[in-house]
This record gives sequence, structure tokens and C-alpha cells, in this order.
Amino acid sequence: MDNLPHLVLWAWERPEDFTRQALPRDLGVAYLAATLHLVGGAVKIAPRLQPLLVPPDLPLIAVCRIEIAEHKRDKLDSELARTLSTAILRLTDKPKVAALQIDFDALSDERGFYRQLMQMLRGNMPASRGLSITALASWCLCDTWMQNLPTDETVPMCFSMGREEHNILVGLKAGQKFGDRKCYRSLGISIDEKAVNAVVVPYVLAHSGGAKPRIYFYNPRSWTHDSIEKAVAIARGGVQ
Repeated sequence: MDNLPHLVLWAWERPEDFTRQALPRDLGVAYLAATLHLVGGAVKIAPRLQPLLVPPDLPLIAVCRIEIAEHKRDKLDSELARTLSTAILRLTDKPKVAALQIDFDALSDERGFYRQLMQMLRGNMPASRGLSITALASWCLCDTWMQNLPTDETVPMCFSMGREEHNILVGLKAGQKFGDRKCYRSLGISIDEKAVNAVVVPYVLAHSGGAKPRIYFYNPRSWTHDSIEKAVAIARGGVQ
């Protein structure tokens, strides 16, 4: 992951065209490759349907979102983890993909399954390909369960935090520490949450130990020249 850009734009399930604008040099795109639904003991794949146009030299991170139909949840065993791992690697094994990112809001009793999945992914991926996960902000502040995951990057998701937002921002303002040091190396924010960004961006910049953190940006709309310039300014700790 050290060789990847420090500014990354999430390209979710909407049309995106990055070929029509001049892009900053230190910029990459993390695109939604597929959403994998666990329904009972089966894996149902919803691949990306919207077009994604990128320059040939733009660094790419493939994102796989995992969702569980909790009302139909079957046993989360090693066989299901292996099936899921195989599907993810098949979807993301592309020459231009430099890293894989898993987005999974695992419940407490799903963490053992998540750990199995990450071990299988790491064991079957090229050593040169980075392995990243997103993490609820509360996981970074209130828990240490991610510390021993075989990942290269943990991205605190500091946006759309719902009822947790107030307590998390109060904790960060008070100087509360992340339980996992990996959480200081990157950050996930939304381009349109000004009040949250005003707290979390300076916090991560101040606690990154002098290293430049990687900042991922979510945009509820398609990316434009103006919104990319806004992301660059926010990542530098500037005006929002």
C-alpha cells in the first residue's frame, strides 16, 4: 500500500468518467467491483453495472462490499468463507488492480468469520497486492479486534455515522486514542460532511506520526473537476 496514492476517490455504483479532466498526480480510484450478498449458505454476486472510465495509468483499488441477510443467516463456516474468498479474488484479479479493499460491517459474532475470510484472501493473493479494509469509526475507538488481521490498511469510516456521530466527535476532540495504530494511517470521509471533516481530518493528520495518511473520499454524486479540487483542499487540511 505504501506505493499507492495518498488521495483516493471512491467510485460507487454510478457512472464515473475520469478521462475528461486533468487529475492530480497523487490520486487513485477505489471502485466498487461488486456487492456480495450472503443469503443462507450461498453467495449471491451483484457485479458493478455502471460504467467506469479511467486513464490507463490511474492506480486502482477494487472494492468488494459484503452484506449478510441476517434474517436468513446460515452457519458462517470455513466453507462459506472459502467460497466467498474465491468469488472475491475472481472478480478482482485484474492487471490494473493494485489493491483489494473489503467493506463489511461485521457484527460481533461475525468477526471470527471475517478473520477467516481475510486470512484466506491474504494467503491466495499476490504478495505485491495490498489488502485493505474499511472499519466503523467505533471499531477504531472502542475495540482492538482488528489488530491481528492480516491486512495492510484499516480505513476508519468517518461519515454517515448516524447515532454514533456525536459521541465519536466528542471523543476525538477530547483526545481519545484509536485502539489500532493502523487506523491512523488512513481515513474515509464524505466530501459533503463539513462539520465532521473539520474534526477528523486534523485529528488524523496530528496523530499520523509524521507519515502522510491516505484519505479516501466518498461523494454522493459523480465526480467532477470541482469536487476533485475540493477533495484535494480537504486532504491538505484546507478550506472545505
